Amino acid sequence: MAEQHFRVEDLDIEREGIKLHTRITRPASNGALDVRYPAVIMMHGLFGTLGYEPTDLFAELSDKLVAAGFMTVRFDFDGRGKSGGEPNGFDPYTEIEDAIAVLDYVRNLDDVEKISLLGHSFGGVVAGMTAGMYADVIHSLVLMAPAATSKSDAMHGHVLDGTFDPMHIPQTIDIPSHQAKMSGRFPRIIRIMPVYEVPARFDGPALCVQGNDDQVVSPHASKNYAEVMPNCTATFYNNLGHTFTGSDRELALDEITQFLVVERTAR
Repeated sequence: MAEQHFRVEDLDIEREGIKLHTRITRPASNGALDVRYPAVIMMHGLFGTLGYEPTDLFAELSDKLVAAGFMTVRFDFDGRGKSGGEPNGFDPYTEIEDAIAVLDYVRNLDDVEKISLLGHSFGGVVAGMTAGMYADVIHSLVLMAPAATSKSDAMHGHVLDGTFDPMHIPQTIDIPSHQAKMSGRFPRIIRIMPVYEVPARFDGPALCVQGNDDQVVSPHASKNYAEVMPNCTATFYNNLGHTFTGSDRELALDEITQFLVVERTAR
């Protein structure tokens, strides 16, 4: 019989009465006792999910990380995927609260030794903010095309491809590309958030990865993170879209995996 390589656990983590659907994937212990794993908490972007299809970005990256010996923790932010909460009612504050709730849960697991955070797009903003708040807890940080430009976009009346009057923000904003509405709380909050100042408090190893031709988030966001965080490197690829489509996808995911592997034992 072939050895099992992954162990998958689906569960709900509760945050103020809202259930956050979570998937924890561990390497197979194959009978070993008292095994402890470095954990990577993964945070998806706006209107995303934890990645339920095998070809989804986070599913592919999770497979690589688990094969390298990590425990991965993926979850749907509230209002998304299989989580509870108002559908698409998320805002920057609720997403940070979700991240902290998941972090608290993972910190109390008996088989976790070190915790890293990883976020894509706006999930990168949330991961960076959380790392800055918990700089004494988080081991390393990975930001994938981090959408810190959401702040300046909101100041100019834009969220993704949705537009609004920044002087009179409506209660809901149409987002045509997702055929959905977003709460007006989102731009009201993000435009006053210290999206770079808080991550700057994190002095652990950090990596930003982005495509040079990202059409959603300017690569200047990753460059800014690399400047404000004391131990951050930014890597840019020529053939990598915002959602990590393109011929450089595999190279980028391999770089992320290798970064986490190296930093796992570096300190």
